[in-house]
Order: sequence, then structure tokens, then C-alpha cells
Amino acid sequence: MMREIDATEYIISNQLNYLSGRVVHLITEYGVTKDIQLLEEACRDLATLVQRERFIEERFGADSSD
Repeated sequence: MMREIDATEYIISNQLNYLSGRVVHLITEYGVTKDIQLLEEACRDLATLVQRERFIEERFGADSSD
């Protein structure tokens, strides 16, 4: 049996940045509400996160981290 964990607790304990945490929160909320708009928001935030990570990788090299 899987233990339920609050999205906020997960975000804090894994020290996620704002965008990563927001994606986790939106997907978790979607699991409760089944509101497709939440998935669309999560996709937009994830695309922004990918762009940010690509920029950092190009600018500072592949070994950079948050």
C-alpha cells in the first residue's frame, strides 16, 4: 500500500525549485479534480522549465545544477 504524501511536503523535502514544485502541485491537484486545465498549466510550466534548463546548460555547461 502506498503512503499518501502532501504535495507541499514532497516539494519541501526534495528542495524543488518554484517551477518544479508548481508542476508537482498541479499534477497532484489534477489527480484529485480531474481538471484538464491543470494539466495544461503543468505542461506550460514544464516547457518553461525545460527552456530554463537548456539555457543554463548552454550558458554554463552541462555540470551546473540548482
